[in-house]
Amino acid sequence: MDIIERRRRAGATGAAGTTRAVGEVGDAGEARGVAIAVRYVDGDFVDESSMHPATEPPDPAEPDLYWAGHSGWAMLPSLVVGAMVSAIIMLGAPPVGNLIGLPSDWTAFLTFWLVLLGWIGAAIDWSYRGAAFVYRLTPRRLYADFGMLYRPVPPIPLTDVTNIEHRAWALRRLFGVGSVIVHAKGRPPLRLRGIFRPDRFADAIRTAVRQAQAEHPQIASENAKQLTHPVT
Repeated sequence: MDIIERRRRAGATGAAGTTRAVGEVGDAGEARGVAIAVRYVDGDFVDESSMHPATEPPDPAEPDLYWAGHSGWAMLPSLVVGAMVSAIIMLGAPPVGNLIGLPSDWTAFLTFWLVLLGWIGAAIDWSYRGAAFVYRLTPRRLYADFGMLYRPVPPIPLTDVTNIEHRAWALRRLFGVGSVIVHAKGRPPLRLRGIFRPDRFADAIRTAVRQAQAEHPQIASENAKQLTHPVT
């Protein structure tokens, strides 16, 4: 009984102490309560409509007029050539092996690995070109990115473009792919390879160049004095 009585007295004393502490905070610590409330509520909130306008310059990003890259169709001509080369190697390896006195099993082994490694290399090359080659046309510049294995290409201002060509050898032309060559003032020609319907991309660049030069006639006239390949 004594133990129970002592526990009751200790609980009453703790409750009284807690009540007293709460009372002290309520009477003498109102500022603390206000501070806690202000911590989560901004009393100095200002409506955005009354704020000063932003002084930062506008977003320099330029809209895309045309977006291209190394098309999957550009891999088909290489696929045809690779199949022809593989057939030649497989058919020509046995006579060559007999000519140099190589055992037939070694000839077959070397032929297999030579063809396999060739196709693995071609697949890696196709994958890299398809993922890394990106060509982007904006109202002011032409951007070309060939991935981490090539040196970065500085953007070409459209006002500096002097000539645009599109070319394709016979097999690529059959699949509708080719290259666009851009000539610009003060730099070597830039060849954009593996483009599907290169004539469309070339026409888009020509149209953007004319508009850019029309908006900056002074720059266009200064460049025209040194041009040898006018845009056609």
